[in-house]
Amino acid sequence: MRRLIAVALAVSSIASIPLPFEEQLLHQAAAVLARVLDTPRPAIPQSVLARARAVVVMPGVKGDWPAGSRSLDGTGVLSARGAAREHWSPPAIVGMRGAIAAKFDIDRLDIIVIAQTARGLDALLAEPQWLPGSVMIAPGPVDEGEASDADLVGYVRFEHYFAGVAIDQWTIESLKDANAVLYGKGYSTESIVQGLGFFQLRPAARAWRNTLAELFGRMS
Repeated sequence: MRRLIAVALAVSSIASIPLPFEEQLLHQAAAVLARVLDTPRPAIPQSVLARARAVVVMPGVKGDWPAGSRSLDGTGVLSARGAAREHWSPPAIVGMRGAIAAKFDIDRLDIIVIAQTARGLDALLAEPQWLPGSVMIAPGPVDEGEASDADLVGYVRFEHYFAGVAIDQWTIESLKDANAVLYGKGYSTESIVQGLGFFQLRPAARAWRNTLAELFGRMS
């Protein structure tokens, strides 16, 4: 009996150990996508989902929005779509900065960026950081009747609101230290997307990729 109690305490202690930031980020990013897409009427039109070449999700981006600051500085998750439409690359952790051409009376936003073209995907993978303004992130359409042929489209989600948003003067970079936590080596975003390495996926990474495959596959 004492041994069983000791084992139970050990298991409880292991379960209470917090996940690394990178794995928490993956769970949060997957939850953001599920809230946006797993509804009777997805917030992002099917036409955008069908063209998606890559997606970046930055959950809970902080900003001094009430004071009028329009800058964003967040950490997110990026995966690219493979040749088979249900296949997505392992997740890469990225940092992104830019300016949002709108003001929000809230201190946290979820940001979603979708690459609709090969040029948009190249912009997200470029190293070092992509030169600001080289490829614009246009406001993403929210109604099926709307259309956007932009290389990259952006969205914001906060509370019960969802809208397309332009992101100007943006840069993106690989967070290699964060990727090293997930994969044991500091891979660049491009290496992860192109499969140039050994990627043994943790449960959080598998859950993220499964979420992409299910939600995008169902609606594209």
